[in-house]
Amino acid sequence: MPLQFAGGVDSPEAIQLARAARGTIRRNLAWAFGYNAAAVPLAALGFLNPLIAAAAMAFSSVFVVGNSLRLRRWRPPAGR
Repeated sequence: MPLQFAGGVDSPEAIQLARAARGTIRRNLAWAFGYNAAAVPLAALGFLNPLIAAAAMAFSSVFVVGNSLRLRRWRPPAGR
């Protein structure tokens, strides 16, 4: 008998969901590091208007949250 978790998710599905979450975390970290690697030096050197930098930071946060919310729509692959 396979293990069952809350919500009717069994252990292989939980592992697949964990792998999807790990991938999302990695993409979010890559996005955040890439953004900061590009934007912070430009802002520090004065090449980036503070208003544009603030808008870009807000967009970056919205992007990360939106990317994370995609996990709410995760469903186990069909045929299992």
